[in-house]
Amino acid sequence: MIRPDDTFPRRPGVAAALPPAGLAVGVLLGALTNVVNGSVSPWYFAAVMGWEEREAPTRAIFQGMLEGAALGLIFGVVTAMSFAASTGFRGTAGLALRSLLTGTVVALACWAVGGACAVLFVWAAPDLYRATFYPVPPGVGPALRFAWVGGSIWGAYAGCVLGGVAVCVSQHVRWRRLRARDVTAFEVLPAAAPPVGPRPRDLA
Repeated sequence: MIRPDDTFPRRPGVAAALPPAGLAVGVLLGALTNVVNGSVSPWYFAAVMGWEEREAPTRAIFQGMLEGAALGLIFGVVTAMSFAASTGFRGTAGLALRSLLTGTVVALACWAVGGACAVLFVWAAPDLYRATFYPVPPGVGPALRFAWVGGSIWGAYAGCVLGGVAVCVSQHVRWRRLRARDVTAFEVLPAAAPPVGPRPRDLA
């Protein structure tokens, strides 16, 4: 049995908070991931963005914040629309926080998987990688670091899409479970049956 939606209070502010929260999370993730990427391969940003290599680690952080803000805002708007559609603006703050956590985990996982796949590509087929992507620095070590940064960035973009899909599905499933759980928790017990046998005054 599922508790009807209209028995929950409306909370439009929860859905409205998801876009700015997504933007904030995107800025944070963009900064943190590019702190790593700028340290791993400053040459990547110097080659791709046209920056001075010594300035690349610092400028990469701000670039990550900018791109993370855009991706995070898109993610927040999509998840807010899904949240409102699934819950009728009645979803709880806890459900919204779990949505942000799910999206964050998926984005970080895709960032790491993308970097790892690119490193594996260079290790397994360095000539093909160099023919496919340009400009790859000479040497095995610099090429591996270059590949990590490029692959992790593409992974982060994919993580935004996959995270949005995962969150939309999980919101719907969790909301149905919450409604079912509330019905079970507040189910009214049936009235006790009257005692069988003669009443005391009938035996007098």
